[in-house]
Amino acid sequence: LPVPKEVARKASSGSLFSKPMMVRMIRFHIKGEMFILMTSLIEKQKYSRQDLIELYHQRWQIEESFKSKKARLKIEEISGLDPDAARQDFHAKIFAEALTSALLLQEQEHVDAYNDRTLNHYKLCLTQALAKMKNTIALLFLRNKPRPILKELSEIFRKSLTGSAPGRTAKRRASGRYIVKIQIFAPGYKSNR
Repeated sequence: LPVPKEVARKASSGSLFSKPMMVRMIRFHIKGEMFILMTSLIEKQKYSRQDLIELYHQRWQIEESFKSKKARLKIEEISGLDPDAARQDFHAKIFAEALTSALLLQEQEHVDAYNDRTLNHYKLCLTQALAKMKNTIALLFLRNKPRPILKELSEIFRKSLTGSAPGRTAKRRASGRYIVKIQIFAPGYKSNR
């Protein structure tokens, strides 16, 4: 396979593995679209083709979780160079995501009931919920009675539903190019994007 110049440069600098690696490639189709799975699990008797294809389908939730952490939580952005600051930022963001997800799970019952009464289908928006939670989470610990804040958050979540079309899929755009995006931030800087 051709190696993109940026990847070859990183490999030669020692930041990636520079030695050849044995891989196994498996071709399969999903809804008429061909996929090629590349894996280091090369023992065919131990890891059958079908087992690996089934594992490929199970990776989706994990990929979505990482996407959420990178895009919505901005987990890679930290507020300081000190390892303790990085750990504190990481744990605070994971806690905020877990708390927000728990609150959204409670609200899902109301959304399901609403969807049963309407022609359109709606879902809770994790991105908007995280944005609202970001400015509110400290109040939950500072106030003696956090229940009114939680109730208000629930109402805000319910009002910020997004439309959804179950079963609708969009064809992926294949650019044919590798895109490497590197963002470097100054210490203590957080992007507004």
